[in-house]
Amino acid sequence: MRKFLSIIIAAQLAIGIAPALAQTAKPGGQAQWDKTVEAAKKEGNVVVSIPASAELRKLTEEAFKKRFGIDVELVTARGSAIIRRIADESKAGVRHFDIHIGGSNSVVSGLLEEGVLEPLEPWLILPEVKDPK
Repeated sequence: MRKFLSIIIAAQLAIGIAPALAQTAKPGGQAQWDKTVEAAKKEGNVVVSIPASAELRKLTEEAFKKRFGIDVELVTARGSAIIRRIADESKAGVRHFDIHIGGSNSVVSGLLEEGVLEPLEPWLILPEVKDPK
């Protein structure tokens, strides 16, 4: 589950977290998606680095719980501090965070420069997420 960090970073840049959570799954890839959600439930929670926005924190917690039945552990910090932590942990082989919600600066000038991003496409499961249209 921790390997999804790079997926979520790219996904939140492309479509934002709320629309991603609101999508309805289609049959193709559904079994694999269900296994992924079950694995996350067994893990117990999803760890999210997030800006200090009360509204965004509330939305994230409610959306995950309602949509997936998964608790969210929110870690709030300035972008530069959280990027440093993610980069250091990644280089040490530690994957604590599942999701990073932040601006493009933190990704481009932080994670990209640190060399800790992974390609997104291999991790996409559902056809409606894979389709570039």
